[in-house]
Amino acid sequence: MDDLFEPYPAPLDLWVGQSWVMRVFSQWEEVTRPKLARTRGVQLHQIASDVMGDLRNIRNDIVHHRAVASKDNCGRLKVLNDWVAVGYPIEVVHSHVADFLIKFEWEQIART
Repeated sequence: MDDLFEPYPAPLDLWVGQSWVMRVFSQWEEVTRPKLARTRGVQLHQIASDVMGDLRNIRNDIVHHRAVASKDNCGRLKVLNDWVAVGYPIEVVHSHVADFLIKFEWEQIART
Protein backbone atom coordinates (compact mmCIF):
# COMPACT_ATOMS: atom_id res chain seq x y z
CA MET A 1 0.00 0.00 0.00
CA ASP A 2 2.89 2.37 0.68
CA ASP A 3 3.91 2.13 -2.98
CA LEU A 4 0.68 3.88 -3.84
CA PHE A 5 1.97 7.06 -2.25
CA GLU A 6 5.30 7.43 -4.01
CA PRO A 7 7.10 10.77 -3.78
CA TYR A 8 5.85 13.57 -5.97
CA PRO A 9 6.65 14.11 -8.73
CA ALA A 10 6.48 10.50 -9.85
CA PRO A 11 8.53 9.35 -12.86
CA LEU A 12 5.55 9.57 -15.21
CA ASP A 13 4.82 13.11 -14.00
CA LEU A 14 8.43 14.07 -14.72
CA TRP A 15 8.23 12.62 -18.21
CA VAL A 16 4.97 14.46 -18.94
CA GLY A 17 6.40 17.76 -17.67
CA GLN A 18 9.58 17.41 -19.70
CA SER A 19 7.55 16.44 -22.77
CA TRP A 20 5.42 19.56 -22.26
CA VAL A 21 8.55 21.74 -22.39
CA MET A 22 9.72 20.11 -25.61
CA ARG A 23 6.28 20.32 -27.26
CA VAL A 24 5.62 23.96 -26.33
CA PHE A 25 9.07 25.08 -27.47
CA SER A 26 8.82 23.13 -30.74
CA GLN A 27 5.41 24.65 -31.47
CA TRP A 28 6.81 28.15 -30.82
CA GLU A 29 9.94 27.65 -32.90
CA GLU A 30 8.48 25.71 -35.83
CA VAL A 31 4.97 27.17 -36.16
CA THR A 32 4.02 30.18 -34.04
CA ARG A 33 7.15 32.32 -34.35
CA PRO A 34 7.54 31.92 -38.15
CA LYS A 35 3.80 32.56 -38.64
CA LEU A 36 3.98 35.75 -36.57
CA ALA A 37 7.01 36.93 -38.57
CA ARG A 38 5.29 36.24 -41.91
CA THR A 39 2.01 37.85 -40.81
CA ARG A 40 3.76 40.98 -39.59
CA GLY A 41 6.26 41.15 -42.45
CA VAL A 42 9.27 41.13 -40.13
CA GLN A 43 12.42 39.03 -39.84
CA LEU A 44 12.21 35.92 -37.66
CA HIS A 45 14.76 37.30 -35.17
CA GLN A 46 12.40 40.22 -34.48
CA ILE A 47 9.91 37.85 -32.88
CA ALA A 48 11.57 37.18 -29.53
CA SER A 49 10.53 36.13 -26.04
CA ASP A 50 12.67 35.80 -22.92
CA VAL A 51 10.29 33.17 -21.58
CA MET A 52 10.62 31.08 -24.73
CA GLY A 53 14.39 31.58 -24.67
CA ASP A 54 14.36 30.14 -21.16
CA LEU A 55 12.19 27.25 -22.31
CA ARG A 56 14.75 26.60 -25.08
CA ASN A 57 17.55 26.38 -22.49
CA ILE A 58 15.51 24.07 -20.27
CA ARG A 59 14.68 21.92 -23.31
CA ASN A 60 18.35 21.74 -24.27
CA ASP A 61 19.24 20.40 -20.83
CA ILE A 62 16.39 17.88 -20.96
CA VAL A 63 17.58 16.60 -24.34
CA HIS A 64 21.36 16.95 -24.09
CA HIS A 65 22.12 16.67 -20.37
CA ARG A 66 19.73 13.88 -19.31
CA ALA A 67 17.31 16.38 -17.76
CA VAL A 68 19.89 17.80 -15.36
CA ALA A 69 20.16 21.60 -15.26
CA SER A 70 23.54 22.74 -16.58
CA LYS A 71 25.34 26.01 -16.00
CA ASP A 72 25.56 26.60 -19.77
CA ASN A 73 21.80 26.34 -20.32
CA CYS A 74 19.68 26.61 -17.19
CA GLY A 75 22.34 28.72 -15.54
CA ARG A 76 21.45 31.49 -18.02
CA LEU A 77 17.68 31.63 -17.44
CA LYS A 78 16.26 35.16 -17.33
CA VAL A 79 12.62 34.69 -16.32
CA LEU A 80 12.05 31.05 -15.38
CA ASN A 81 15.14 30.89 -13.14
CA ASP A 82 13.13 29.72 -10.14
CA TRP A 83 12.14 26.52 -11.98
CA VAL A 84 15.49 24.74 -11.70
CA ALA A 85 18.79 24.63 -9.85
CA VAL A 86 22.04 23.98 -11.69
CA GLY A 87 23.27 20.45 -11.10
CA TYR A 88 19.86 19.07 -10.14
CA PRO A 89 17.23 17.15 -12.15
CA ILE A 90 14.71 19.22 -14.06
CA GLU A 91 11.25 18.63 -12.63
CA VAL A 92 8.52 20.45 -14.55
CA VAL A 93 5.21 20.19 -12.69
CA HIS A 94 1.75 21.72 -13.06
CA SER A 95 2.71 24.87 -11.13
CA HIS A 96 5.40 25.56 -13.74
CA VAL A 97 2.80 25.47 -16.51
CA ALA A 98 0.70 28.02 -14.62
CA ASP A 99 3.81 30.15 -14.03
CA PHE A 100 4.62 29.99 -17.76
CA LEU A 101 1.13 31.24 -18.65
CA ILE A 102 1.54 34.15 -16.24
CA LYS A 103 5.07 35.12 -17.26
CA PHE A 104 4.77 34.74 -21.04
CA GLU A 105 4.94 38.14 -22.73
CA TRP A 106 1.47 38.00 -24.32
CA GLU A 107 1.13 41.76 -24.83
CA GLN A 108 4.68 42.24 -26.10
CA ILE A 109 4.26 39.47 -28.65
CA ALA A 110 0.90 40.91 -29.73
CA ARG A 111 2.58 44.29 -30.41
CA THR A 112 5.56 42.89 -32.31
